[in-house]
Formats: sequence, C-alpha cells, structure tokens
Amino acid sequence: NLQGVPISISAISSAQLETKGLASFKDIALATPSITTAPAYGATGTLLLYMRGMGTSDPDNIASESGVGIYEDGFYIPRSDALTFDMADLERVEVLRGPQGTLYGFNTAGGAVNLISQKPAGVFGFRQTLDYGNRDMFRSLTVLNLPAWNNLAMKLTFLKSGVDGFVRNMGLSHDFGENNQTGGKFQLHWEAGAAFQADYFAELGRQRATPQQYFQNASFDGQTITLFDPITLQPGTSYLYSAADRPRETTYRPIDLPLSSSRVA
Repeated sequence: NLQGVPISISAISSAQLETKGLASFKDIALATPSITTAPAYGATGTLLLYMRGMGTSDPDNIASESGVGIYEDGFYIPRSDALTFDMADLERVEVLRGPQGTLYGFNTAGGAVNLISQKPAGVFGFRQTLDYGNRDMFRSLTVLNLPAWNNLAMKLTFLKSGVDGFVRNMGLSHDFGENNQTGGKFQLHWEAGAAFQADYFAELGRQRATPQQYFQNASFDGQTITLFDPITLQPGTSYLYSAADRPRETTYRPIDLPLSSSRVA
C-alpha cells in the first residue's frame, strides 16, 4: 500500500499515455515531477536522464551508467544510447523517485523508471494507429494478438516513425533533427497454472538520426567565416555568418551531416 510505504512514485497508465500523446522518454520526463532529460552533446540518439539531481556524472561519456535505473519488463537497460527510441504498446510506466537500492540495487541512487509492456491477450486482436504532424512527422504502430494455444499466447508489435529536421541544411546533406525509427517486438506469455506464469520477449530496432543541437554564436553575427581545407590548410569558401536573436531555420553554410545509426536488440 503506497499510503503506508515512504516512497514517492508516479504511475502513468496506457490510457494516460495515449490521451497525453506520451511516446518517448522525453515525453515522460515532461509529464513527471522531479525528472528531466537532456540530449548528450555530440551523441545522436543518446538521452541523459536526471532525477532529483542524480544522473550521469560524465555527460561526455555515453558509455557511463546513470544514477537513474531504467527497466523494461524487469530487464535493466544500462546505457543511455538509443533511449530516444519511441515506446510502443505499454501497459504503464512507473517512476520511483529517490534511492531505490533496496528494491533494484546498483545505479538507482536517483530513482528508477519501469516500462511495463502489455502482455499478450490470448485472443485474436488487431490494432493500428497512425499519427501525422508538422515537419512531415508520421508514426505507425501495429499490434497483433494471436489466439492462445495450450495456454501459450503470442503478440507481435511493429513500430515505424520519422520526422524531418528543424534546421534545414543549405547543402545536399541531411538536416539537423532528423529521426527515423523502425522496431519490432515478439512476446510470449505462458500460464502453466495458477501458481506459475512465464513471459518471454525479443525485440529489434534501428534508429537513424542527426544531432538535435544546432548552436548559434551571437558574437559572430554579421562576420565572414572562411573555411580551410583540412589537408592543404589553404583558405576555401567564405560565408556570411548569421545568428539572429531567434533559432535559425537554415544553416549559414552547407554542412556534411550524415545519419548516425543506433541499434536495439
């Protein structure tokens, strides 16, 4: 009973996730007190999670483990890489604030976040959702439940989403803030009896994105920037730098900005 346990917890149901349009860790952070996120500098697809001031001690090291534990269906997610991936078909999200070493052990000094998926229903069911928005945003979520066989139920989930960048590249390369995701999840639920149940899941996902940050330096506004050849060190093309008092919609020069790829398995 939470009224008798000294713990601060927020639980978000699947209905609340759908009503509020919460589809990622960043969305969860905006809807939950005492939890914040920040993109890692120079690391596409990496999201730093902080709770009550605790989090990643070295933001420049994406291999470091956070002080906030993240769990998917009971399995620990040790790295912050690819945490910008969308969440699909969740039953609920539990956010436990404050030290959770007694319940979860290592790396939960700031708190813990539980992602709990919808279990296979055991009856045939099909659900398809489509979302569209500005910057050519789209999101397709497909969920297929199959009838149970010998108390064994199976579910398949497929997610496809994408969004264009928010700062257009003057060149032929990609824009800042592009994000394309493809993922699938396979789940099994076995009810062997009233006292024993077993769950199994396997998932694969790929995210291709460009950095979310486009930095502007107002002190260079109106100055001419000359690029140098990295091999010959000879001066090349010059561009007029522009950093207005609001975010730019276009880069001031062409930038070679390839897509970075992250895989989830």
